[in-house]
Amino acid sequence: RKYWFLVLAVIVVVLIVSVVSTAAAAAAEVVVVVVVVVVVVVVVVVVVVVVVAVVIVAVKVVVVVVVVVVVVVVVVAKVVGVVVVVVVVVVVVVVAVVIVVAVVVVVVVVVLVVIEVVVVIIVKVYSSTSSIIYNNSSSNSCSTSSSSSSSSSSSSRSSSIFFL
Repeated sequence: RKYWFLVLAVIVVVLIVSVVSTAAAAAAEVVVVVVVVVVVVVVVVVVVVVVVAVVIVAVKVVVVVVVVVVVVVVVVAKVVGVVVVVVVVVVVVVVAVVIVVAVVVVVVVVVLVVIEVVVVIIVKVYSSTSSIIYNNSSSNSCSTSSSSSSSSSSSSRSSSIFFL
């Protein structure tokens, strides 16, 4: 009868160790998820800032080019004629719009590729980390349960010998 408390204590310790190891594994997985979310948010914010900066620079360049061309065309118009000026201005505006659209498309494609690469890397890291965490927690719980079963069986044998 003295050893029943010991058996009960071993069972309680095994349960506590199992719960703590499972909670630690869950906490580690939550930390991995939080890190993944933070990295994705930071990458998206940086990419958006870069896209906005590139678009602003492209628009400024196009505006400067259009102004210079219009000034040149106005000067040339006095010599050549008004019809030629209108045609040249229309061509310059169309070319400027095409340049801006091309820059925006290239930047958006680059941003999407960067986001896709980051997400693929994060998913691979997360899956490998979660499998490592799961394997560690399951091996810990298995080893603690086997040690508790062996200790409880040895204590029950000793208690049966004591009663004999």
